[in-house]
Amino acid sequence: MNTSNFLIAAVCVVLLSACAGPTISTARLSSETYAPTKAEKVSVITSGKTIQKPYIEIGLVDAEEGPGSQSYEEIITAIKAKAAEMGADAVIISTGSKNQGMMPIGGMLMSINGKHVKAIAIKWSN
Repeated sequence: MNTSNFLIAAVCVVLLSACAGPTISTARLSSETYAPTKAEKVSVITSGKTIQKPYIEIGLVDAEEGPGSQSYEEIITAIKAKAAEMGADAVIISTGSKNQGMMPIGGMLMSINGKHVKAIAIKWSN
């Protein structure tokens, strides 16, 4: 591969990775499985709010800002999609930031913080 082809390939990789979404991990909280729901129907509940309906916790979803910058709205949309795959009716979210590394700036190391959202996927229990 000549140098110009290599540079073009490298630029394409960088540009595509900048469009990547958040990094998401999930964990089921029971062995019971549920039919998937539609992501747009998954309600978002802020941590600390009183929930009036009875529910069961079916999973955990953890999302961190990925390469490129995502808004909290984009991250929560991705969380809703993962929770819907588990069969969730709603997610209880808490937001924050997480240290994603260090960057040298002007002879000093500066901390790089990224968005971090934790969610509990829940299913309404009748």
